[in-house]
Amino acid sequence: MNNLDAIFAIFAIFAIFAIFAIFAIFAIFAIFAIFAIFAVFAVFVDFDDFCQTFIPEWEKYLISSCIKERSLLASQLAK
Repeated sequence: MNNLDAIFAIFAIFAIFAIFAIFAIFAIFAIFAIFAIFAVFAVFVDFDDFCQTFIPEWEKYLISSCIKERSLLASQLAK
């Protein structure tokens, strides 16, 4: 094996390692992106669960305290 073959072999090994490293970095970013999407989705699910519980109770409170009627009258007067 002469010097040119040795240089080519080292270059080939380096190129294979570089390609593997690039794919590994992209895979890591893809995994982080998937986790970020799931985290955002989890926030929306939690918010939806909160709204499903809170809004009916809030409406009961508004109806029982007549605030709903006052806010309706105020919105009609604003028009």
